[in-house]
Amino acid sequence: MGNIPETDERTALILKRYFLGVLYVVLFGSGAALLVLYALGVESIDTGLLIVSMMVLYVSIAIGTLIAAKL
Repeated sequence: MGNIPETDERTALILKRYFLGVLYVVLFGSGAALLVLYALGVESIDTGLLIVSMMVLYVSIAIGTLIAAKL
């Protein structure tokens, strides 16, 4: 049916930029949170709290991906 690409190059570029931004926010944000917790003297973190925070992070990234793909 011709040379029609399956995905738009603009959409791929937008998603690439979005995921790069999310990567930096997650890396620096989690690093900053760990440094703050360490400075406050927290020596252990509840596993349930980590699971909930990771699920919130995954859901927010998925919603952002859907929004970025629609642009």
